[in-house]
Amino acid sequence: MGPFFLYLWVWFSNNCIQNVFLAMVEDGYVMQSRESTFSWLTDDLKDPDQNRIIGEESDEEIQYTCDQFIKSI
Repeated sequence: MGPFFLYLWVWFSNNCIQNVFLAMVEDGYVMQSRESTFSWLTDDLKDPDQNRIIGEESDEEIQYTCDQFIKSI
């Protein structure tokens, strides 16, 4: 009985579970490719520290943006 269930499980996983998994991956890929092409490259995200004045006296450490850090060096 053991070999029968082994072959049954291998057949079931290859023919059913794998196809369901591939269908979910394909559906997600197609949905994402149609929804936004390269939108992640063009989105301008606002820096929350952008309005902070450098050198402002506070108890926190001064956090530079990348450009400000390079200029300070």
